[in-house]
Amino acid sequence: MEARQRTKAVLVLTLLCVTLWTLGGPGRAAGSAKERSHHAASLPAYLSRTIHAIPLPALFTSIPDLQPVGTLVPGADITVSASDGGGLRFGLAVFPSYQSATYPAISGDGGATWRIDGPCFWVAAADGPAETSSVGALGPDGAFFWGEGGDVVKITTDGGLRWSATGFGDGVYSVRAAHGTLRTVALGNQVKGGAGGAFGAFLYISTDAGRTWKLHGVLPDVRE
Repeated sequence: MEARQRTKAVLVLTLLCVTLWTLGGPGRAAGSAKERSHHAASLPAYLSRTIHAIPLPALFTSIPDLQPVGTLVPGADITVSASDGGGLRFGLAVFPSYQSATYPAISGDGGATWRIDGPCFWVAAADGPAETSSVGALGPDGAFFWGEGGDVVKITTDGGLRWSATGFGDGVYSVRAAHGTLRTVALGNQVKGGAGGAFGAFLYISTDAGRTWKLHGVLPDVRE
């Protein structure tokens, strides 16, 4: 009887060890919790974990709108463009005679003709944080605009009928889109003790066409 009880005890202990190993064990579980706690603590306090877009005109009330929507734009004034893959091209129209005022533009004929498609994005002489110099496609009827040196990403998903904008307080380093997901590398404060021009970098991801952005982690420092 005593031998049988010892055998049973060994079996129970063996099963317990196997179960703990499968689940990662108490030490591994505790380590994961510590890692999560360390990751959260390593993020600067000034970063927003979630950022919400707002209607674009409400963000840029100080920028004068000199060109109404629908105004024809000479092709020579289109600096960059991107296709939505469905017949529309989105571009940036820059008017040198208006202090390089920059507007979104749209073409439905492959770039043969262009028209203003939204409010003024920025004026080079007046509003550095709103700087806009790049455009990318965001599915059918959609596009996103941004500029390295600026801190705002502007988005439309309906061919320019409505616009939204998201501000990343310390600057935008790059924006990419793939399969409907937007990824922004946002800048942080200048790195202390590092070589001049080095800044912290953080990844924000949006899966709802830029309406909300979630902080997904810390990236290697970047140089402007």
